[in-house]
Amino acid sequence: MDSYSSWLNSFLVRFRLSANLFLSQFEPLALFLAPLLTLFIARLLHSLLSVIHEKGLKATVLALFMSSIK
Repeated sequence: MDSYSSWLNSFLVRFRLSANLFLSQFEPLALFLAPLLTLFIARLLHSLLSVIHEKGLKATVLALFMSSIK
């Protein structure tokens, strides 16, 4: 049991070092904004797909076209 615990501990330490090395290449602001931007895009995509599911593709495209002309 003790050897398994030490193996797991060393694995987690190596994993943390590897993750820190990889993440150190990026700006902290980018690491903060990337998940927020991803959530925003996912919400937009979900909303668009919900409208397409309700109205149909043809009606949605026609409505988007008509609203862009206005």
